[in-house]
Amino acid sequence: MKCVYCGTDIDADSRFCTHCGKPQESARSAENGNADSAPIDTAATTPVPMPSATSDGETTLMDFHEPSPVAMPTSDPTAVLAPVITPQPAQPQAGLGYEASNSADEGTVASPEHHGPSRRTVVICSVVAVVVVLLAGAYIVLKNFVFTPDKMLESYVSAVAEGRFESASKMVDPGIENDSRVLLHDDAAKDASKRMQNVQVAPTHTVPNSPDRVAEVSYTLNGVSHEKRMIMQPSGRRMLFFNSWKINTPMIDTVNIAVPDAFTHVEVNGIDVNLAKAGMHRKSVTAPDVPSGDEDDVLKDMTSYALPTYPVVETAKLPQSKYFESDSVKLDGKDASVYLVARATAALKDDLLGQVRKHVDSCEASKDLAMQGCAFSNGDFQSYTNEAVTNITRSVTNGSVKLDRFSLSSSTFTTEPIYSRIAYQYRFTENEDWKDSTTTDSGLVSGKFSIKDDKLTVDFD
Repeated sequence: MKCVYCGTDIDADSRFCTHCGKPQESARSAENGNADSAPIDTAATTPVPMPSATSDGETTLMDFHEPSPVAMPTSDPTAVLAPVITPQPAQPQAGLGYEASNSADEGTVASPEHHGPSRRTVVICSVVAVVVVLLAGAYIVLKNFVFTPDKMLESYVSAVAEGRFESASKMVDPGIENDSRVLLHDDAAKDASKRMQNVQVAPTHTVPNSPDRVAEVSYTLNGVSHEKRMIMQPSGRRMLFFNSWKINTPMIDTVNIAVPDAFTHVEVNGIDVNLAKAGMHRKSVTAPDVPSGDEDDVLKDMTSYALPTYPVVETAKLPQSKYFESDSVKLDGKDASVYLVARATAALKDDLLGQVRKHVDSCEASKDLAMQGCAFSNGDFQSYTNEAVTNITRSVTNGSVKLDRFSLSSSTFTTEPIYSRIAYQYRFTENEDWKDSTTTDSGLVSGKFSIKDDKLTVDFD
């Protein structure tokens, strides 16, 4: 048997189609009614009130209840028709992804639901999009404004200009041994007025046929203009995505300071520099431009030492000394070599003369025939081969001893002539009595002196 609606094969006794769910008996009854029966008069099924007689003979209308839903054909009032059954919609099979419809239209089948993206998914996608945009923006900013050769150069020059020398040395290795870095510390630039002024850093530009980039840095020190050409080279990658650059020309200057050989230290911008450790490229020099007639008053024999430094105005002077005085010399980079000329103080001449007089006193007190360095009072006793001499007494006759010549440059001295009277006793044989006699002598006292750690040492000729 086939469904009268959709044509699907169904069982002969099926009341509903298993495919479309529509009732089969109503359809067949309709077909049979159309073929064998006249139309049913619906008015015949409407309840009509009927009269009835009461016990007192009166006629009344009987109460009628709603009749049962049985339709009677007008052609045959006695025929009983099959009850009319309201068809129920077919229920969808479980497991096919459908849900039963609760709508008023019970004859329709619910269609499958189509769900859109959840709120959580939308939020996650939005966050991811924002992060991607931020990362892209950060990359552009870092690449074009942070990890660039220009920015690196500006940071380095700023550190030097602000006196942050130690930070600058960490950014760019100055290539100097640690012992020689004594002036590459922040203490060398405590005074802001001595640092670079009017600093200008030009944009970097490429070098033909080279990956390097170069830039000019200009500045002034103590009113003197300077320029440095900075060379930068690529040096791998930073954070995997950005080019790294290396400054190949640290901003290091070299100053040459010449000091007298008597000095092993020098003071630069208040920093005590041990020249024996920090000084480089030592060489012997002679102090230039010494005024005529003053040659003996200065230490001309000097040693020059090279000291590395960042661009900064430097004031160099000899350490405070009892025996030497020296002017402070300012270095501004225009003149890379300076001479710290030392002049003798009055204390040096006084102490030297004091040691000379002590020596003369020792010569006077001597009872020996002759003493080293006492030519002025030895006399000529050694010329008498047959004479015995005793009880020698010496005395200077021309008063206090004075210096005649003093040379700081050669570290030598000579006194004025010293005159002495010598009294003594002599005899030629042991059987003779001692006889008194006197003689005179004169001469100079000379020698060399040296000073180390402010200690004066004198050697007499």
